[in-house]
Formats: sequence, structure tokens, C-alpha cells
Amino acid sequence: MVSNALQKSLAPFKNSSIHRILVLLGAFLLTFFVAQPARSQETTFNGTTFLSGSELASLLMQNGVRIRAFGKNSQHGFGLIVGWSEQWLYIVTARHVVSFKEVGAMELPIARIEVDFCAKPEIAAVLAEFLPFDAKGEDAALLRVPRPPNFQPVAGALEVAEKIEPGQETWVLGYNAECRLHPSIGRASSWDEQRGLLEAIHPVRGGTSGAALMVGGGIAAIVFDSDQVRLNALSTNMLETRVRAAGVDWSLLKARNILPTDPNAARIDLSETLNQYTFAVRNVHDLLLQPSVPRNSLTNYVNTYNATIRRFRDAKDKYDGTFAKNQTLSQWHRLRDDLWKVHLEFWEVNEEIENIWKNRKTPPETTVRLRALEPALQALERDVSSFLKILDTRSPQ
Repeated sequence: MVSNALQKSLAPFKNSSIHRILVLLGAFLLTFFVAQPARSQETTFNGTTFLSGSELASLLMQNGVRIRAFGKNSQHGFGLIVGWSEQWLYIVTARHVVSFKEVGAMELPIARIEVDFCAKPEIAAVLAEFLPFDAKGEDAALLRVPRPPNFQPVAGALEVAEKIEPGQETWVLGYNAECRLHPSIGRASSWDEQRGLLEAIHPVRGGTSGAALMVGGGIAAIVFDSDQVRLNALSTNMLETRVRAAGVDWSLLKARNILPTDPNAARIDLSETLNQYTFAVRNVHDLLLQPSVPRNSLTNYVNTYNATIRRFRDAKDKYDGTFAKNQTLSQWHRLRDDLWKVHLEFWEVNEEIENIWKNRKTPPETTVRLRALEPALQALERDVSSFLKILDTRSPQ
């Protein structure tokens, strides 16, 4: 499966050296490591992402749930997973979706609250527990459900409050009782950070209560009211304060996403991409020159290298328009070509990787080849540093 995933992800390079090299390496690692149990870990972002609004929304739908409440005043809506432990998932939603209040009576939870997981439609609906929660008069509630086996919410999901502002585009994650992105894109119209209230011009009509409201940097709020023109939502910043006050851990972190249309995207993306590549190639290069090559280190370093070269592949042509405008296109093409030459020379050792892994030692002839690559690696490191300094002076701050 690892080998097939690599082949699919590298489809644009099907006839190129990188496709041949990485598929061979992927097949080798599959052969020797597939029997080892995978270590369970939360889904988080490694570094900054540069996803479009719809791409980020599709990813963050992993944390969405559909809610159906049966009893007096039956309701349906959505919720957002905001906290988790090994045993439980904690969900915030709009209070009116899961409770009712008769005239002159106390507000009570609706008798039966069922939750479906947007990312796991094959899992049967589970019953939710209505938790004590002081929303300070706002339309918000806190639920708890058992955590399904191997269910991994996305931790890096939020936009920070200080970056939310009127005019930003908005996306709604769920509508009409369906776990899918609303087809329309709205725009934030007002933002009251102190009260935690976000309003957007976003014609979603009803059926979106409890759904996550996202801006380009991540989830900003939870919808509690909507009509054919606008919607109102409670900020995740305010909800975090209330959830923690209820004694529940809040697990969500900043998403660290930058829209590709952001003027700073090229500078930040290329800075991370190039630095990650130079660190990765240096790590593998120096490891292979050691008297003994530990298998675990080799596996980890090679996997990291594969990830960085794929990131470089995805970014190498993305910002040519930006570089043409700030007059760095020729420098970028020169650096890009030099990096690729280093990559191709470096991976001439790929044919020896299997023997190196088996013997925990690099053959003498391969060691000579690696030492001969040192001047090119040093030149690449200097050129990357110089290019990033130039790019920094010609990008908006």
C-alpha cells in the first residue's frame, strides 16, 4: 500500500528519475517495515499549510459531527469536536439544537441526542451525553460521546482571534443535515472579539446550527443562527474559555494555514520548503558517512527526505507569477535547477540503500561518492540562504 500511495502521489513524474527512485525506495521500505505496528498519533499539521479555503474545509470536516435530537421539539444540526481523551470526544454545538424550554419551565436537554461522524459515515450513530456547561447566556452546549477506535481528530484546526477581521471569506462546514461544505462562499461582515460574536454575509438559510464557520486560516466560530442573507456565530476563542471552565480539556490548536492567494504565501512556503530539504538531505548524507548506520535513523531520515522532495515538487512551479512580479524568477529557476541536480546525484546511492539497511554500514565506494557531493551540498545551502534573503526583502511584510 505504501508503494502504491507513492506511485499515485508522484503520477506527474511517472517517466522521471524521481518517480523511479522514490518508488524503488518506497517498495524497499514496504518490504522491511510493513510488519511493524503503526504508532497511534493525533492528526496535526507539520509546519504551515498552503491550502485553499475549500481544501482546508474538506480536511477539517474530520472534526465535524451531525446531530439529531429526538423528543419534544426534535431538532437537527451539527457540532465540532474540540477536545478528546483516549475514551471520550467532546463536542460543542448550538444549544437550541439539543435542548428545549417551555414557557415558565427550566431549559432541558432533548431526550435522545444522536451523533454521526462526518469523517466516518460507516460508524453507526452514537448517543451523546449532555454535559453541565455555563455558556454565559450564549447559544452553546457541550456534549460527550465515546471515542471510536482509531478515530483521530485534526488538532491544527483554528484561526486565532486576532487574525479574524471583516472582509475575510467564510466557509460553512455542513448544511441541510449533510456533512459537506456549503457551496456558497460568504464574507465576514462584523467581528466583536470581546463578546466573541462573528457575523457573516452568507446566504445559507437554516439547517446549519452548530456547524463550524471557517475563514482562510482555520475554524473561527460555530454557527448559531442563519437566514437567507447572513449568519451569526460564536467564536472558538470564547468557546474555549467556557469549555475549559467546565473542566474539559480543549485539544484544538492553531491551523497555521495561509491561503495561496496571500501575498506572503510564496515567501513562507519556499522558506519552509527549502530549509526542510537542505536539513533532510544533510541528515541522510551525514548519516550514511557514519561508521555505523542505525536502521531506525535511516528509515526516519529517508521518510523525511521523501516528504521534503514531494513538497518541493508541489511548490517548484506554484509561485512563478509572484517571482516574475518581484523580479526573482531567474534566481528561483537557477536555484530550483541546482537543487534538482543535487537530488539526482544524491540518489544515485539509492541502489545501495537495501544493502546499507541490511548491513548497517555504507560500502566504501558509496562513501567516496557521498564525500564528493559535499561541495555541491555546501553550495546549495549557501544559495538557499542567499535566495531567501533576497525574497524576504522583496515580499510584503
